[in-house]
This record gives sequence, structure tokens and C-alpha cells, in this order.
Amino acid sequence: MRSICFIIGFFILFLPGCTVMELREEVMQMEQSVALKEQELGDLEKQVDELEREKEHLLFKLSSRKMTLEELFGNLERLEKENVRLQAQSEKMSIEKQKLAEQIQRYKEEITALQGDQLISSQDKVRRIDELKEEIRIYLKLGLDKK
Repeated sequence: MRSICFIIGFFILFLPGCTVMELREEVMQMEQSVALKEQELGDLEKQVDELEREKEHLLFKLSSRKMTLEELFGNLERLEKENVRLQAQSEKMSIEKQKLAEQIQRYKEEITALQGDQLISSQDKVRRIDELKEEIRIYLKLGLDKK
């Protein structure tokens, strides 16, 4: 009987200690998980900031001076690379990223077609370049400012 009481007493005293240790371990794991998620969020915010800087740089270039088709194409490629580098963290962000990629591709195709068109006068090309710059500027302002 004494041994049974001893065993019961031992379990009564020992089991709560195990539960506390398990809870403490779970808390430590959760804290590590939160720290990892905070780091991932920081990395994502840096990527978004870089995309925003690239967008602002392109907007400045579009509004500040004349730009050749090659420069416009190159700037679109840089924006495209930043978009690819950005990791989509949600379905909505993934959809927005895809839409941007598709729009950039359409602009690049239009620039390529304009470069190869020998039937258009240089004056019409300049006019069309200015129109494209304005379209891109408006798209960047409206399309990427929806944070």
C-alpha cells in the first residue's frame, strides 16, 4: 500500500512539472517561429521598397527627359526583374505580380514592334514613344500605388 501511495504521489508531483516543461518548450518554439516570420516580413518589405524605388526612378525618367526606345525597353526590363525578384506572399499579391508582368511584356512587345517598323516616320516614332511613356507613367502611378 505504501508503494502504491508513493507511486501515486510521485505522479501527482511529477506530471505537472512535465506539463510545465512542455508548455515552456512550446512557447520557445512559438517565439522562434515569430522571430522567423518577422525576419521574412522584413525581407519582403525590403523587396517591396526596392520595387517602389525602381518604379519612382522610372517615373522620374519618364517625366524628366526624352527617352529612346532602347532606354524605355531597358527600364521596363529592370522593373520586370524587380517584379520577378519580389516573392508573392499572398494570392492577391501573386495576382498583382502576374498582372504587372503581363503589362510589362505588352509594353516591351509594342516597343519591339515600333523599333522594327520602318514605315513610320521618325516624328511619328517620337510621338508614339511619348505616348508610351505617358501610358507607362499612368500605369505605374495607378497600378502600383494600390498598396
